[in-house]
Amino acid sequence: MKFFGKNMLIGMLILLAGCTFSNRKFSLKYDLRTLAKDSSQGNEAQLYKDFSEYGSMGITALINKAAKEPDNDALLTVLAKVEYNQGEFRKALSHIDKAIDIKNYGMMGMRIAVEGAAIMTMNIAQALLVNDFKEKYKTKACRIVEIEKDGPADKAGLKVGDKLISIDNINLQNYAMVESKLEKYIKGKQPGVSVEIRKYGPPKRTTLILGQFNDPRLPYKLALKSLLLVKIGSMDEALECARKSLDNNMSHKMSELRAKQAMGKIYIAWGKYADALNVLSGLEETIDVCMLKAAAYARQGDFNKAIRLYEEKIIDNKSLDIEEHKELLKVFAPEVKNMLNKAKQLEDKGKFQEALDEYSKAMLFMGKDDKEKIRNELFQITSNMTSPPEISEAARKYALRAKLLVKEGKFKDAIAEFKKAIVAAPYSAKLYLDNALVLGELEDYKQAIEQMNIYIKAVPQAPNIREAEDQIIKWELKSEQK
Repeated sequence: MKFFGKNMLIGMLILLAGCTFSNRKFSLKYDLRTLAKDSSQGNEAQLYKDFSEYGSMGITALINKAAKEPDNDALLTVLAKVEYNQGEFRKALSHIDKAIDIKNYGMMGMRIAVEGAAIMTMNIAQALLVNDFKEKYKTKACRIVEIEKDGPADKAGLKVGDKLISIDNINLQNYAMVESKLEKYIKGKQPGVSVEIRKYGPPKRTTLILGQFNDPRLPYKLALKSLLLVKIGSMDEALECARKSLDNNMSHKMSELRAKQAMGKIYIAWGKYADALNVLSGLEETIDVCMLKAAAYARQGDFNKAIRLYEEKIIDNKSLDIEEHKELLKVFAPEVKNMLNKAKQLEDKGKFQEALDEYSKAMLFMGKDDKEKIRNELFQITSNMTSPPEISEAARKYALRAKLLVKEGKFKDAIAEFKKAIVAAPYSAKLYLDNALVLGELEDYKQAIEQMNIYIKAVPQAPNIREAEDQIIKWELKSEQK
């Protein structure tokens, strides 16, 4: 069948070889508009598509691909975001600037149609086979078929139906010139540059000032650039970028979120905490937005709101940025100092339960090393108490939920509840023991050993300490075998 089809095509070409024709019309359209057909929702969907296509690639693969595709602004935007996440801020800034420049060219705000006709009699078979078919045609007419309302062409007084002769030195009566040079020529011009248009009918010469191409990714690019500028301390430029992103008529939810995050960071850095909270209000409460709000509240002196937000939205979030979290903890430092002073005073007065609760609250806002020091202090206090300390209602609730989940065999869910219980009552040795045993069931031996060691440190004289130490030995062996 394939052989028959091939021979049939050859036969048709032979039959047509002697046929001739003239004045066969063809038409091609060139889009020189600034029109943005995509809605803001569409632009956001395009960004998700970009991140879906390139986001799973490793940094090295992204860099190599960007080197091969230097004009791929979507790829460069994703690369800049990955570098931002990795702390490579200046590299990311270089790439996002390139991504912005790729689509930073002028547009005329109109669509033209180029119609042509044969200027010589041509063998049809030859026309089907030769590559220079188009070169054998000349432009019969070049007309404007669509104009963007209030766009550059409209403002220049051009109308649909106008027949054009040339744009600057591009002869629109020469098909080869139109095809090979026109669009490239216009894209090589910056917005605000003037071009001269010659046309039939008065006036014969018209000056058109090029407008800005509407890059659907531009709002996000500017928002990301503003975040990067904040990271390197260029606050004024960052604020300008953020505002340009928000003012762009193609701004959308994702770009707005990033731009306002940048503005929140800038206002906090400038001590304008009320402005920061105002710009962040109404945004989706992502981990980044919540951390900025908590920082603004804390710097305003409203630690109650800051602490509540931290406890509800931040402390257990798996997307927590380590460096950003460290910065936030520095903001909480003055209040943490007050908590520790209060806890010490309660301890000195023999009010051990109250001291434990105050120390526990302070631990929420500490790094790992500081938490360990305070935890040791908690265990020292409990060892001096005549009866075991009472855990809070919240800790009791989480511990009970964890035990029920263990009975159901839902060990991962149980671990999440034990973690909450330990945060609420970090002085309870029993919680560390129970947590360690469940982690062992999940074969997370490293964490299990860590939690069991905390239990041993908490109650070194407990009757089951030898058993706990033996369990660690067993887990170490299983970890080696695994």
